[in-house]
Amino acid sequence: MTQNSSKESAAHLRSNTKMSSTRLLQMFRQRTFPSASKPRTFHTGTMENELGEIRAAVTEWKFLKWGLGGLLGVLMTHAIMDFSLQGRMIKMEEQILGQRRDIDRMGMQITGQRSDIDGMRVGLNEVKNEVKGFKNLLMGKAK
Repeated sequence: MTQNSSKESAAHLRSNTKMSSTRLLQMFRQRTFPSASKPRTFHTGTMENELGEIRAAVTEWKFLKWGLGGLLGVLMTHAIMDFSLQGRMIKMEEQILGQRRDIDRMGMQITGQRSDIDGMRVGLNEVKNEVKGFKNLLMGKAK
């Protein structure tokens, strides 16, 4: 291999590397940020410029990833809060149902007490009638 041909193959390799990294970066940006109206222009000068562009794209991806992670964290926090609130609501509903059962029991007790009172009235009326009858018997007004 001659000196000249090795330089040409090195230049060819360098230009292919530049093209592939540039193309890769363009594809990455188009998929990551599809809302961009036009793709960014890239430096095609030196390898350092290309690496700088790749580093910028990686940094953009990291910020995007962190942003999505933060958003996911916020959503998870809200989901956990909703879950705990639902648990509290279920406990409150159970308490309300328990209180309703207690109220129903008290209502049945009151109903039972009313029937007892009604029974006492009937008994009292019977006693009154007997007292009247005894009084009438004593007074000589027996029937």
